[in-house]
Amino acid sequence: MVRRIRRLASHARESADAGYTSIAPDRMRDELSSLTFMYNDASTELHQRKTRIDDQEEAVRRFVQSTEDEVAMPLAALETQLAVVATRATPSRDELNAALRQAHNLSGEVENLTSAARLRLIGPTPPTMRIDLNAVVTRVIARHMPLAQAGEVALHLKLPPSTVNFDGDEPLIERAISNVVDNAVRYSGPGGEVNVTLEPLEGGRKFKLRVTDTGRGVSEEEYKGLTAIRRFRGDEGRNRRAGAPGLGLAVAREVSDRFKIQMELKRPGPHGFEVEFTGPV
Repeated sequence: MVRRIRRLASHARESADAGYTSIAPDRMRDELSSLTFMYNDASTELHQRKTRIDDQEEAVRRFVQSTEDEVAMPLAALETQLAVVATRATPSRDELNAALRQAHNLSGEVENLTSAARLRLIGPTPPTMRIDLNAVVTRVIARHMPLAQAGEVALHLKLPPSTVNFDGDEPLIERAISNVVDNAVRYSGPGGEVNVTLEPLEGGRKFKLRVTDTGRGVSEEEYKGLTAIRRFRGDEGRNRRAGAPGLGLAVAREVSDRFKIQMELKRPGPHGFEVEFTGPV
């Protein structure tokens, strides 16, 4: 009995040192052997909690690491630019549009970093709530309309007469849609056009949200990089290779995966680009 107790204690210490892995079960079938099974159940739970804590620590580390490059430095540059504009009696339209564009970009960077951290924290099965997709898409368009007008891009929205509902995380869903619309407006250029269409499918059992633009399009190599399947890290915007998706598109794809939405990237022709979100209502 003493030898068995000592062996159990030794295995428990080794398990703790190895990150709370399971220990070999005791071959006997008595009260002492039941402790082995109890320890294995507890170690499984501890191992899962340790993994979640490690993921949270990694998310915070990436968030802090990215904040200086993607928030602090652009914010300082924006402050300098606004100071120059403020000293002018009559600032030019180009100066105001440049400041608006930089403020919009900075806001998007902050929200993407926050969304990336949240995605690392909430786990693979996030809580959901009922979302009015009509209202979400309307807010996204209203937010991007000034930027589109400043860039001389025509931004159009088409909504169904009835409300389309979806169960998900509203801030994350809005950020995913916003990232796609932002890319469409950004790459369309002066004289370009962006169309955002929300429509029900299969008698209202599904929805489709389509974002199309008339921009320069993407090459075959760029398209392969954008559609490549890879693990979400949360720092895709830092030191990424040419043709690979940035943090905005990576967040959109990860949000879609978490909430069972199919996100499809399309090349309608030599010019333009199209993104489709399809999901259950």
